[in-house]
Amino acid sequence: MMILLSHNSNPFLLDGQWFKGNTHCHTTLSDGKREPGHAAQWYRANGYDFLAFTDHHNTAAASKAATDGLLVIPGIELDAIDPKIGEYHLVGLGVQAYAQPRQSDLPLQLAIDRVRDLNGLAVLAHPHWMGLRADDLLDVQGLTALEVFNTTCELINGKGLSDVLWDELLAEKKQLWGTAVDDTHWAERDDPGGGWLMVKAQEWTQAAILHAIARGHFWTTTGPELYKVWLDGKTVRVECSPVKIINFIAQGRHGSTERAEPTSLLTRASFELTGQEIFLRVEIIDEQGRRAWSNPFYLSSQVSQ
Repeated sequence: MMILLSHNSNPFLLDGQWFKGNTHCHTTLSDGKREPGHAAQWYRANGYDFLAFTDHHNTAAASKAATDGLLVIPGIELDAIDPKIGEYHLVGLGVQAYAQPRQSDLPLQLAIDRVRDLNGLAVLAHPHWMGLRADDLLDVQGLTALEVFNTTCELINGKGLSDVLWDELLAEKKQLWGTAVDDTHWAERDDPGGGWLMVKAQEWTQAAILHAIARGHFWTTTGPELYKVWLDGKTVRVECSPVKIINFIAQGRHGSTERAEPTSLLTRASFELTGQEIFLRVEIIDEQGRRAWSNPFYLSSQVSQ
């Protein structure tokens, strides 16, 4: 068994600082209800260190939202129809300009390639909400991550969680990180601040943040905190804020769950690897039902993007 997420790549063991950020947000430059500057002010006032604007087919918001104390990262959201898998949305983080005309029919692979050609990170947006299945994505190459949780989709129709799809792809040895985002549109629903990343980076710059995200040096949450997740021999250990449930999730029937007694809470747990796990990730759930997710430990040398 080969551990691919080692002391050199586990964000909880790396030097650097933790930075809080959101990687999916809309403004009046597409279908959002706030201007870029006003949106940026909300995130700065609520303790965020960085924000990626991802308006539909528009990258201009970042240049219109200079805010002291908040790192603004350019981005885009492409929405189109793949002739084989149907409708999808794709976030491109770090894309500063996108000159291609909007296309209603655009294969997902071509959209990913375009984002990567522009030095962006390709993140599959709210796949459960789009009705995508694992079989639709097995041949897709170049995705950095998928949104394991999207606040707006959860508020619209309860389909914000894409963890089952994530696990199915991980079980097929696809290397994918998971992000939680708010995807705020500043509508009447209370969508801002519902999900965010905690990124371990060497410095507070766009290059460092995107470098860390590309390598999975983050955990993601809707509220509870992961203090540390690490491998101790063949044992995965977790320390966290007080929660009701700590899940160790692998493929199929592998993994385990620790549940607090009715009158108590958990702040730590451990799981001994059996050697049969393809991957292992940690999920915690607090008393309010809010969740946090680690990125997966890859326990096989045969993973792909």
